[in-house]
Amino acid sequence: MNLTEESARQSDEQPDEPLYVFIEKARCPRKTCKNGRLVIYRSVANGDGSRTRLTRCSECGGRVFVVVEVPESGGGNQPGC
Repeated sequence: MNLTEESARQSDEQPDEPLYVFIEKARCPRKTCKNGRLVIYRSVANGDGSRTRLTRCSECGGRVFVVVEVPESGGGNQPGC
């Protein structure tokens, strides 16, 4: 069996255990801050199913750009999705 056949066989198999993906809440990246409260002041659709959210840290006032993938249904529980 060559490498292509092996990778195709593995992709067809279902994993035995569920896979978990953990995503942390966006935080201010500044070493002295690390605040978790970012205030969104603009949200722009990128045209590929993602959005760039322009935010400002409520603690230090630093600007933070957060890119998020939006579900294809267009829904979501967050305003601006």
